[in-house]
Amino acid sequence: MLTASKRRQLAAIPLGLLCALALGLPACAETPKSDDDARYEVDLRGAPLKGASDPKVVLVEFIDIECPYCAVTARNAQTLLGRYPDVLAIAFRHYPLSSVHEYALGAAVAAECADAQSLFWPMLERLVAPDARLHSAALLEHAEATGLDMEAFTACLDSQAPLDEIARDQALAAELGVRATPTMFLNGRRLVGMRTVDEFTSLVEEELARLSQEIAGPDAGETPPGAEGMASASD
Repeated sequence: MLTASKRRQLAAIPLGLLCALALGLPACAETPKSDDDARYEVDLRGAPLKGASDPKVVLVEFIDIECPYCAVTARNAQTLLGRYPDVLAIAFRHYPLSSVHEYALGAAVAAECADAQSLFWPMLERLVAPDARLHSAALLEHAEATGLDMEAFTACLDSQAPLDEIARDQALAAELGVRATPTMFLNGRRLVGMRTVDEFTSLVEEELARLSQEIAGPDAGETPPGAEGMASASD
């Protein structure tokens, strides 16, 4: 169980980095925003991954579990996965904003400890539920309801391993210029702010169309030279 001293220890580790990244910026971004059309290479090593085994589209989420916009976005991403089970995969990265959210880091640690038992996604589903509580006792309740080995889970909560994983996610976030939550990368395209299921769907369809165009070649869909009047001439 996370004691008060343990929570202070957990919160102290990433606080300087988080404050530096979030300075002057909103902790949770409700309004959708696309920074640019650049494509970023996002390292997936060690990230919980769910969806198609050979995806055409990969959505990487940088999430603060306590951020309400993140919770909605995470739930919507799961719904999106149901629409595109054969072409979409979702990867998760932690970005807890401990400077503004009291329980964000503890929830991230709990999720990592669930991942250690290969139950990350069922645990995350409980943590981002609309009525989810994230204080220490609630995390134990979520873990038990998820079916975790509680002895191993509580030992993990008091270990350094989940903090190391979270720190790696934060370092990657810094490299990619993540400064608000939720921030996502759709095949490397950076997206900032909460997304509805329909907005996600439009983005995936746009990406699939782009990929199809690349496969077909730059001249696909163009009218062959001299063919402009063929239809009317044959009528």
